[in-house]
Amino acid sequence: MNPFFLLPEKKPNPPDKEPGPPQYGYTLPALPNSIRRPPCPCSDCQDGFYPESAQNSPEHSYHERLSDAEAKRRACSKVDDIQRYRSRLSEKIQVFGDILMSRWKNQSQAKRAALLKEAAPDLEKQQWLLPRCSYMRERYYILTRTPERRRQLLLPWLNAHLLKTNPAVLFALLHYRTAYPPQAWATFDSNQLKLGWAAGWFDVDFSAKCVMMQGDRYGSLVDWEAKAAHRADILGYPRAMLVLEAQAYLLEVLYNIVDKILERVPSQASRAEKWHDLVSHEAFRETGAIEFWSPYTNQAFSRPPTFNFDYLLALAKSRLNETGDHLWYMQCDSGYMRRYVKIWFATEVFKKASEQQKAMMLTQRIVLEIESHFYWRWIEIECNNVEAIRRQFGDSICPGMPLPPEYDKALGALELLLVNQVNYRAELLGKVLPHCPGLQKHWNIDSSYASSDRVGLLKRKEEPNTQKSLNDDPLDWCLVQLQGKPDTPLTFDHAMLFAMLRDHLSSKPSEKKRLDEITYQILSDLSTCHEMLVAVRSHRPQTTLGTLDEVIATEHRGFWKFRRTLAINEKVFKDIGKAFMGDFYHGKPRTGSKGTERISQLGALHTALEKFWGSIRAFVREDLTKSHIAFSSEEVEDLLGAVSAHLSEEYVQEKQRTEAEMLTAIKIVDKLQPTDGTFNTGPEPSRTAKILQGREKVKTRGEHGPSVSDGVETPAQDAVEVATNDVIPLTEDLLGVTHLMFPSKDDRAKDVTWDRFVNMMIRAGFTARNHTGSAVAFKQVSGAGAGGRIVFHKPHPADKIDPVLLRIMGKRMTKWFGWKRELFALQGEATTGVQG
Repeated sequence: MNPFFLLPEKKPNPPDKEPGPPQYGYTLPALPNSIRRPPCPCSDCQDGFYPESAQNSPEHSYHERLSDAEAKRRACSKVDDIQRYRSRLSEKIQVFGDILMSRWKNQSQAKRAALLKEAAPDLEKQQWLLPRCSYMRERYYILTRTPERRRQLLLPWLNAHLLKTNPAVLFALLHYRTAYPPQAWATFDSNQLKLGWAAGWFDVDFSAKCVMMQGDRYGSLVDWEAKAAHRADILGYPRAMLVLEAQAYLLEVLYNIVDKILERVPSQASRAEKWHDLVSHEAFRETGAIEFWSPYTNQAFSRPPTFNFDYLLALAKSRLNETGDHLWYMQCDSGYMRRYVKIWFATEVFKKASEQQKAMMLTQRIVLEIESHFYWRWIEIECNNVEAIRRQFGDSICPGMPLPPEYDKALGALELLLVNQVNYRAELLGKVLPHCPGLQKHWNIDSSYASSDRVGLLKRKEEPNTQKSLNDDPLDWCLVQLQGKPDTPLTFDHAMLFAMLRDHLSSKPSEKKRLDEITYQILSDLSTCHEMLVAVRSHRPQTTLGTLDEVIATEHRGFWKFRRTLAINEKVFKDIGKAFMGDFYHGKPRTGSKGTERISQLGALHTALEKFWGSIRAFVREDLTKSHIAFSSEEVEDLLGAVSAHLSEEYVQEKQRTEAEMLTAIKIVDKLQPTDGTFNTGPEPSRTAKILQGREKVKTRGEHGPSVSDGVETPAQDAVEVATNDVIPLTEDLLGVTHLMFPSKDDRAKDVTWDRFVNMMIRAGFTARNHTGSAVAFKQVSGAGAGGRIVFHKPHPADKIDPVLLRIMGKRMTKWFGWKRELFALQGEATTGVQG
């Protein structure tokens, strides 16, 4: 059926020139006769059938045209293979799970590699097949494709390197592929074929039929029906057969591997207690890791993706809380604010900028932080709207049935917002990368374009999307590819790129130094938005996504009222930033031993911060209340709460208390030792109050917030008595971490390694799970606040948390989980009373 044939090359290319793609010919009657019209031209149906126009190229020309009987026979054959291998695997694991674990873990990597080669000879050896394949010349030669390469492209995430280096990968695959039916994996397995399908890397056969992709009839051949196709209940035969073939091949490979591992195992050696214990955990870990691996970057080795609303909302809330806390402490804690300003000023663009340009860019950077928080607030609003309507319709939302129109609109609006956010975060990433110290070698600043408001024009030195870039600088290549739009067919999957980035930084720790905290934060936002988008798109039935205009016409919440980024006013930004730099950043630091002088300097820092954030607040208020925006006054005040710390009563009281206790301490101590903004400086606290367990409930940012700080931690909070049952016992080493998080005046500032902090959190009743970027989610699994969740970021480039950041982490734990210094005691000692 394929009408194309390879034309001979006319003349050889010069040795220094990359050869172009080969040329194909065809005969006129053959090409139009080979075109097969899909049942529907919409973008959803193009996932299952090639568009007519695409079939004019050799890579998208169908291989054969099948009769209905032959199409049914092939589909049934693959489903039978899937069921047979899955059943056999499950039986072996249930009987010999412990022997399987022991043998595989105890083998060396070399022996594992040899076993894999014997059990699965076609298995790809190295990681990241899709990026490498996209530059291979073999992709052009459609008439010489091999079955081996086809199998590798069906499972582009599976390779011998991954299996041999981390034993848990095989265990996770075996568990999740046998514990969940193939239809639960259909969406994921189809998504892994997106690039290969769009690029035309497979020989596919045509049938106008579709295949059922959910329920008990999974794999059955059915007629195309518009509503079922657009709900993703069915998928076009050409693409669906690739999914079935991939699933059958995977289970065959896994069965052969297990069979090889269990060779010559006596039948009486059946044991599976350790296996059941292993798979009962929340997730799996990489070898030597403390945290569970991320289900986003390790989706093939985690539970199949489903629409889990609780998890979706938890992602949104954790980012909202984190960005809100970040803004709050930048307003209340001069040490924290100064720390972040130093990070921005360390970039090359700030170094080359004039003072006026620095002032403008600094203010713009702060506005971007506020904007990011607003977006997470609007995402949370959309999530809550979806859940409210979901509860309203309850059981009427199920696979195989049309979605209620109201719910369909709500889910579609959330999906559209998340698509918008992925694109926005990717664009933001592209803007900051040229300024990362470790990536500036790829850029030039053309100063001939310099003006009063710009340093110059950034120009890329070389084309980044090349085989050379992939080989020479994988970090830069990944970051460039992450700027792609998720709905562009030939875009690499973001989850794969984040996994590739994580692997590169893990294998070459020195590369972490090339990125700063700002870039890691943007990467975390981007990955979370994309993870949420993937979760929403896994919803079955699938939403019928409307256009932007349709959503704006029907939805009147949050983002749909604003629909743009915050404005940029260069003159206003320069004025705000210039005053802040003069009063705060370049202001005289607190030195000397005279208490009144130090208090005066402390007051000056407070005043500078309050003035700066007051100006920022006024600018944002003006932008939110422009005549064409329909925000109510209540909505405006709710948003402005994130930049209103200095207006809260709690801030004023804490500020007054800090100054009063410093004066008291000055009278007691002849000479107060200078600090760098890390310790409490007050007298020994009283010991009468009672600690409140559980998380605080925070209504709005304008009403509650963390304590004010002068860059020096405020004097020690009143010590408290803690009931014996509430005290958390820790080893001396881990107890030291909590003392540094909640320092007393006698504690000495120290860095804390990340692993030590994670071990303390786990011992205190939390689990740790890696997300992407530098984010790690901690979930409380025991104690009064069980179920609570908070995100912290791994420090970079070193793996140590500095005293300022550690102190802020302590404040966040106090706010959300009620932690205090007195909550922890030395393991083995009495736990009543106050622990100092």
